[in-house]
Amino acid sequence: MYWTVGNLIGIGQQFIMNRSALGREMREEAENAPQEGQVMPIPDKIATAKKISELLNAILTAGDFRLRYKITVDPQSAPIASGASEILVEISGADSRWSWRMAGIAARL
Repeated sequence: MYWTVGNLIGIGQQFIMNRSALGREMREEAENAPQEGQVMPIPDKIATAKKISELLNAILTAGDFRLRYKITVDPQSAPIASGASEILVEISGADSRWSWRMAGIAARL
């Protein structure tokens, strides 16, 4: 009985939320979001690369990691889909093995 009532209340809340202005706004944003495998365009790749560099500097300094990184905008080695922007972050150093295993800091954006 308790489980059934809880589920009915949850269904009612979801129904009301879907009909509200906030629910419609969230649905519209979800429909416009990039799908899996779809590349989201980066309007200013250089500024984005600088932001990534600032973030990595903060993480590496705070965590006292022994790592170096190289950021490449539109690397030649990777095939790029038409109109897609790509930023490659390569990480090396004494702690690079740990970064691959634990957090996957190296990323292809």
